Parts: sequence; structure tokens; C-alpha cells
Amino acid sequence: MNNNQGNLSPEEIRQQRVKAQKAKISKNYERKLFVIKHKKKILFWLKIAGLVIVAIAVVAGATIGIINLVKFLTRDKGDQPQVVVDEIEKPPADFAIKMTEIKLLQPVAGETTYDIMARIVNEDPDWGVSKLSYTFVLKDRFDQVVAEQKQNSFILPNQSRHLIEIGIETEKAAQKVELKIKLEKIQKLKEFTLPNIKIVDKSYQATDMKVTGELLNDSPYDFGKVEVGVILFDKVGEVIGLNFTNVNSFTSGSKRSFVVSWNDDEVLGVVSQVYVEPQVNVFGSGIFMNNYGSGQNLDY
Repeated sequence: MNNNQGNLSPEEIRQQRVKAQKAKISKNYERKLFVIKHKKKILFWLKIAGLVIVAIAVVAGATIGIINLVKFLTRDKGDQPQVVVDEIEKPPADFAIKMTEIKLLQPVAGETTYDIMARIVNEDPDWGVSKLSYTFVLKDRFDQVVAEQKQNSFILPNQSRHLIEIGIETEKAAQKVELKIKLEKIQKLKEFTLPNIKIVDKSYQATDMKVTGELLNDSPYDFGKVEVGVILFDKVGEVIGLNFTNVNSFTSGSKRSFVVSWNDDEVLGVVSQVYVEPQVNVFGSGIFMNNYGSGQNLDY
């Protein structure tokens, strides 16, 4: 309450209140009248402000998109693998391909042509590598590189397999070999089981230095190519011979024969056991991938 009201009569106090109320009503009236008079202008400038905000958002979004596009186009593809995944799912943080053994077959005296075998293992039940780059590095006794052999391959979920290279020539004698692996494309397969390629028959003919055999495609899918690796062991389990071949146009339910052979000096001992390893690159099979493959390409 105003302190001056103590000196006023009740009538004067009432008149002051009425005057204040009239002033408040007049002020509200003038505000509404201003809005009515300038409504079109106000709506116009509100629209302009809205368009400016939208334009800023579009420019900002386009700028971010351009930056991301430049990053995508200029990224080092060799450093990060391309991943095929479901939505935003990524492989496990500890996903890795292990190497459990590697073997350099020494040639006969005076020769510098080598065969190499390495066994790799993928223990993950869902994720495989559809593009696996690997390099065999041959070194001499001074640890100097005398040859390199680079190739691309694959490995399926929950699989172990052998990488075989034959006939690698060097200028100097090699004493050891190293394997470098690069996972360039990782892919998930859902509810996946390995293709059922059965070895119906196999035999080694010592007189002709060759292995013959027959495979059965006991799966519901046709495969354009099946890789067939062959490893020869002596009686103590040492690798003494390596070779491989391909079986093409392998239709479901059919049988196909294969033959691999060696020259007289290429098998380094007496053969006691023959190991045959058929491999199917299901990542390259459209029919198979339509049933088991999943996801889309994302940077990872």
C-alpha cells in the first residue's frame, strides 16, 4: 500500500484506484490495437525469421555432409576395413584372425623356388572376413627380405583353414617366412553353417606323384568355384608337399573329380598321409548370400 494514502480520504483513495485501473485498461487496449494494426507486418517478419532459421539449418547440414563426404573420399582405405553389418552393429572389439602355424618348404639343393603353407583360425561364430589380404615375406639368414608374395583370400565364421602358395622364386636362399594379415572387409553371416562339401575319395599315387579324389556338394547351393588345397605329410607328421586346384561349376548334389600332381623333386620325402581341404567363398555366391548374408556397407 502507498504510504501517502494515510493522508487521503476514502473517496480520494477510491478515485486513485479507479484511475490506475483505467490506465491499465488503456495500456492493454493500445497494445492490442498495435498488434491489430501491424499484424501483417509481424507475420511477415516472423516468416522471414523462420525462413532464415531453416536456411541456416540447411546450410549447416549441407556443410557437415560435405565435410563427411570429403573425409569419406579422402580416407585411407588401407587403414580401416570396410564392414558389412546389420544397422549400426559392429564386430566384437576383440575380433581377430589368428595364425597357428606356418611352414616354408625348402627346395632341393641348388634351387630357390619355395612352397609355403600357413594355418589361420577364426573363432568368431558370426563374423567372417570376405576380403583378407595376406603377404608371405621370405627372409635370408641375415633377416633380409628376399621375396614377397601377396594374395587375397577369405575366412568364414568359426573356421580354420590353410593358405597355400607354391612356386615362389627368390634370387637368394630363404631361411624363414613371415605372414602379414590385413582384414579389409569384415562381414556378418546370420544363422550360418559351413557349406557341406564332402571328400568322397582321395588317394596318392607314388609312381605318378599325384593325388586324385572326388568331392560331393552335399548342400542345397550351387557354387561357381571350390578351392581344393592338398597337403602331404610323412610318417612323423611333417609337411613334405603342397598343392592346390579349383573345381568349377559345382552344382548342388553333384560329384566332381580333382587331380593335383608334383614333379619328382617337389615331394620332399615318403608320403604317409594326404589332407584335402575344400574351401567355398560364400561371400562371392549371390544365392548363398541372399539366404545368409545381412547388413549394409559402413565405415568402421
